[in-house]
Amino acid sequence: MRGKAMGGSGDLSRRIFLSYGHDEHEVFARRMKSDLEARGHEVWFDDEQLVPGTPDWEHAIEKGLDWVSEDLSMGRFVFLVTPHSARRPDGYCLNELSRALNHKVTIVPVMVVWCELPLSIYRYQWLDMQDCHPADECEDRYNAALDRLCNALEKGRLDCEGAQAGVHAVLEPGLLRYDAEIERHLAGFVGREWLIGRIDTWLRSDDASRMFWLTGKPGSGKSAMASWLCRNRREIAAFHLCDANDMYKADPRRCVLSIAWQLTTQLQEYQNRLGQMDLQRIVQEADPVTLFDRLVAQPLSYSFPRPDRPIVVLVDGLDEATHGGENQLATLLAQGLAKTPRWFRVLITSRPDPEVVHELQSFSPERLDDFEKENGADLRAYLDTHLRAMNNGEAPEDTIIQAIMDRSEGLFLYVTFVVEELRQGRLSLDQPGEFPQGLGGIYAQYFRRQFPQESAAGQSVQQFKSQGRPLLELMAASRAPLSLDCAAKLLEWDEYAVQDVLDAFGSLLVVQDTLLHLFHRTLLEWLTDRRKAGKYFVSTQGGHRRLANAGWAEFHRDPETMGQYAREHLAHHLMAAGRWGDLERFLGDRRVMDFMLEKEREYETLKLWLEIGNRLCLEEFYTKAIERLEAEGLDALEVALLCHMTSIFLWLAARYDVALLLGEKALSIRQQRLNSDHSDIVASMNTVGSLLRCKGEDDAAETLFRRALVIGEKELGSEHPDLAISLHRLASTFVSKGKNGEAEILFRRALAIHEKALGPEHPATAGSLHNLAFLLEVNGQLEEAEELYRRALAIRERALGLEHQCLVMSLRNLAILLTEEGKCKEAEEFYRRSLSINEKTLGIGHPHTAESLNILAVYLNDRGKFEEAEVLHHQALAIRQKALGPEHYLTADSLNNLAIVLGNKGELAMSEKLYRQALAIRKESLGPEHHRTAESLYNLSILLNHKGEFEEAQKLYARAMAIFFSS
Repeated sequence: MRGKAMGGSGDLSRRIFLSYGHDEHEVFARRMKSDLEARGHEVWFDDEQLVPGTPDWEHAIEKGLDWVSEDLSMGRFVFLVTPHSARRPDGYCLNELSRALNHKVTIVPVMVVWCELPLSIYRYQWLDMQDCHPADECEDRYNAALDRLCNALEKGRLDCEGAQAGVHAVLEPGLLRYDAEIERHLAGFVGREWLIGRIDTWLRSDDASRMFWLTGKPGSGKSAMASWLCRNRREIAAFHLCDANDMYKADPRRCVLSIAWQLTTQLQEYQNRLGQMDLQRIVQEADPVTLFDRLVAQPLSYSFPRPDRPIVVLVDGLDEATHGGENQLATLLAQGLAKTPRWFRVLITSRPDPEVVHELQSFSPERLDDFEKENGADLRAYLDTHLRAMNNGEAPEDTIIQAIMDRSEGLFLYVTFVVEELRQGRLSLDQPGEFPQGLGGIYAQYFRRQFPQESAAGQSVQQFKSQGRPLLELMAASRAPLSLDCAAKLLEWDEYAVQDVLDAFGSLLVVQDTLLHLFHRTLLEWLTDRRKAGKYFVSTQGGHRRLANAGWAEFHRDPETMGQYAREHLAHHLMAAGRWGDLERFLGDRRVMDFMLEKEREYETLKLWLEIGNRLCLEEFYTKAIERLEAEGLDALEVALLCHMTSIFLWLAARYDVALLLGEKALSIRQQRLNSDHSDIVASMNTVGSLLRCKGEDDAAETLFRRALVIGEKELGSEHPDLAISLHRLASTFVSKGKNGEAEILFRRALAIHEKALGPEHPATAGSLHNLAFLLEVNGQLEEAEELYRRALAIRERALGLEHQCLVMSLRNLAILLTEEGKCKEAEEFYRRSLSINEKTLGIGHPHTAESLNILAVYLNDRGKFEEAEVLHHQALAIRQKALGPEHYLTADSLNNLAIVLGNKGELAMSEKLYRQALAIRKESLGPEHHRTAESLYNLSILLNHKGEFEEAQKLYARAMAIFFSS
C-alpha cells in the first residue's frame, strides 16, 4: 500500500499520505502518486480499495498516518478535494483528514473539482488544479501545478494564484483556530437526536425563521452541539466560536473577516466577487457592522445564484462577544441578516444574557431549559456510554447514574467533568456520596484537592495565594487575553515557577496559541464570587492593581514606546484601581492626548469619560492640561492644534462653552502665525462657526462661514471637496435665518462638488443629499425630499454600517418627514433606531441621546401615547440638566415639551410651572426676540386661556405673534 521512492532528492524527500475519493478522479490520483514518487517522495496510497469504516480500513489508515507522522518535519498529508472526498457528513476522506489534524501533520489541500472545502481546514489555502485533468490532455498546466505542489511539500511554500491568494492575504483566516475546542467538544458526543431533528426541520423548511437561536445555562452543551453541526451538516458554510478571553475570538471585526473567508471556500461565485473588491481599503476603514454589510450582505445580493442548500453561518457563545455592556456582533447579525437573501441564515448559541436578548428580541429562542426530559435522556446516554467503557463494557448501576444526574443540575459540563475525574481516579463509583453538587461543587472540590490546607507535595493553599491567585487576578481583570510570557513577566516568575503553576492547575488552565485561558467561563465567575469561592476567591480589583502598575511603569519609562495594550487600556486599569492622580497625569500627557483625541478614537475616548463621570471635570481637565503644556514651552502652532482637536472633542461631548473658547484660541494663534489663506485657518473658522451656531449666535457664525468660503475658493479652487464644508455650513445658517433660496443654491453646489470629486456612493455625497432634502422638506417639497433622504440613508448604511453616528440624523429627519406624510409605523421604527444608535455609540447620558429621546417623545405625544412620552421627556430633561446645565436653551426645550405632555394629561398647574421656567431660560440664553422665546410665550398663552386667565393670555399671545411676524 505504500509506494516506493524512485530516485532521491536528498533532504527534500517527504513522506506523503495521499488522500482521495474512490470516484471518477482516481486515475488523476494515481498519476499524482506516480509523479510524486518520481520526484523522490515516498507516498502512502490506498491501492487495495479497502472498504471505508471496516476494521481493515481503520487499521490501514492509522498505520499510514503513524508512518507519515513519525517525523512531522518530513510528513505531509495531501488532500485531493472533490465532491466525493469532501462530502459532509459521510465522506470517509474527512475521517482521514480529521486524524491527520490530530496527528498535527502538515495539510496541503488540492482542489481537483470545485466543491466546498471542509470547514476543519477552512483557514488553509489550496492549490488549484481544476484545469489540470485529464493530466495527459493538459500536460503543461498539470506540470506547472505539480511544481507548485512540490514546492509546498518540500519548502513549505504554497504559491497560490488569483483571487484566492489576494483574499487570503487580506482576511488573514490563520489568526483564528478552533481545532482544540471542536475536538474537545466532540469527544464522546452522544444523544441530542431530538435537537438535531429540530435543527434539520429548520434547515429543510423554506418558510422557517432566518435565525435559529439556541439558549441555555452555562455548561448545558450548546458548544458541543455547535461543534457537531460544523462537522456533520453541509449547510453550515461558516462558523465562529466566541471566547471572551481571546482578543480575536471576541472581536466582531475578526469574526466577520473569518466568516467572509470561509464563505469563499464554500461558494465559488462569492469568492469571485470578493476577489474583485478593494478588500484592503474596506478592511482598513470599516467598522464591524460595515464589514458585514460590505463583505457579506452586498456580495450575496445582486442576482447571486441560489445555492443548492441553505447557507448557514453558525456563531457559538454569542454572549462571550459582549464588551462594555454592548454586543456589537449580535447587533450586526440581527440587522445585517435582513439585507441578505432568504437562503442565507444564522444559527446562534448563547446564554440568555440581556445584551444578547435585547439585540435579538425580534427572534424566538429555542431554550434548552424547556426540554428537561430530552436533556435528561441525553445525560443518561452519555454516562452509560462512558461508564461502560470504564467498566469493561458492563452497564453501570442505575443508582450511580442517578446520583450523578441528581447533582448535575442538568449540565453536560458537570457530567463530562465527573467522568474525567472518575477516569483519573480522583472520584470513585464506590462512593457516589462524594460526588460534588453542581459546577460550584466541582470547582470547590478541585481546588481543595489541588491546593489543600496542608500538603507534603508542596501544593497548598499557600501556593495558591502566592502564585495561583496572582495569575488568576490578572486573567480576571485583563481586557484582552494575556500570553504566558507576559503573565510571567508581570509576576516576575522564572520558567520553573511557570511550570509549577501550570502543573498545579492541571486541566483548568489551558494555554492555546501561547495565550492563557480558563477551561470554561463559569470557572472565572465562580472564582470572583467571594461567597462561592471562599478561601479561593480571586479579586478582580487585585488584577487591576497589577495591570495598572505594569502599564504605569511602561508609561513612566517612555510614553512613545508603550505597548498597544497599555496605551489602549491603562486608563481603565488606573480608574479601576482608584489611582485618579495618575489617571490625570496619563490623560494629560501630550502624546497620550494626541492618541486619545484622534478622530478614529473620539467615541472610545468619550466612553472613557462617561465611565470617569464626576471624578474629573472634563472641560477643566483639558483646559488646565493645555495651559500646563503651553507654560512648559510647547510650540504655539502645536498648542493651536491641540486646542483645535480638544475643541472638536468637547463639541462632540456637548461642552459647547469651553469648546468655543478653545476653538477661538486655536483660530487666534493660527491667524497670527500662518498665512491668511492657510487651510488650518479655514478649518478653525468652520469649527468656531459651528460652535457659535450651537449657542444660537447665527450672525457671528455666518460671518466666519463667509470668510472661510472666500479663503477656501481662493486656496482650493471652486470644485475642491473641502470647499463643500464651508458651503454646507453657510447654507445651514441661511436656513436658520429663513434665507431658503440662497441656501438651496449653496446646497446644490456642494452636492455637485461631492458627486464629481468623490462619487455618488461617498458618505460626503450622502451628507449633501441629506442637507438638500432637509431644505426641500422645509419648502414643502415632501416627495422629492423623501427620495433624497432615502438615498442618503442607503449610501451611509452601505459605506459606514448600520450603527454609525452619521445615520442618526438621516433616520431622524426621514422619520419626521414620514410622520408628516402619515407613514407612522415606519417613522416610529426610524425614531427608535436612531435612539438605539445614540445610546450605543454615545451613551445614555449624552445630549444627542437626549435629543433622540425628545423627538421620539414628541412623536408619541402627537399619537396620544402620553404616558411613554412623559417618561422619555423626563429622561431627556435629566440628561440635559446634567450635561448642559439648568440654564441651557436645550434644557428649556425639554421643559417646554414636558409641559405640553402634562397639559394634555390635564396636569395644568405643573404644566404652567414648566412653561414659565422654559420661558425664563429662553429669554436669558437666546434673547427676548428669539423664535424659541416666542414659542414659549405662545404655549403659555394657550394654557392660560384654557384656565380662564384671559388678560395675561392675550398679552402673551400678542407678544408671541409680534416676534413671529418680525422674524
